[in-house]
Amino acid sequence: MNWLLHAFIIFALAIHVIPPGLHLNVDSNKVQAILATAIVAALQMLMFGFGKMIGGTFLHLVEGMKTGILFFTFFLVSVRMAMEAFKIRKGEVVMRLDNAKLMVLTGVAQGIDAFLVGMMFYFLPEVKFETSLIALFFLASFLMLSTIYTKEKKSTYAFGSLLYILGSLIFIFSALYFLFIV
Repeated sequence: MNWLLHAFIIFALAIHVIPPGLHLNVDSNKVQAILATAIVAALQMLMFGFGKMIGGTFLHLVEGMKTGILFFTFFLVSVRMAMEAFKIRKGEVVMRLDNAKLMVLTGVAQGIDAFLVGMMFYFLPEVKFETSLIALFFLASFLMLSTIYTKEKKSTYAFGSLLYILGSLIFIFSALYFLFIV
């Protein structure tokens, strides 16, 4: 897999932290914003790493069907992201970051797609996985902090929705790439 597609996949995974950031008001508590960003971005990264570890455990059993599994997984992630984009546009996404327990639950919920994609990275051994983890953490942190500190939330909903559609397109392109090229 070429490095550009790999970078786009990591960017599309980092986009998942935008909805929780849209619902956090930091005017009163800036420490909560930093804590929420650290927890959600770290869980995104950990779920991605855990997916790679689990994928290495049992995906060797289906090595012959790797093309279909890569296509199906990336396609399903893209469909889920496209459906979520419409909820973000309307402001209907309900993810609270009021306390540490909710931050952890939100981080795990947002990391499910990262877990699935991490599992699929078992089939892509040429990728430097440690670099992926670091890039995902810093990119997710940057996107979440920039979303949290945006004052005009209505335009941020539209921009977040647009980024979700872009992430969906990246996963569709990746699915087609894995179906026809790999």
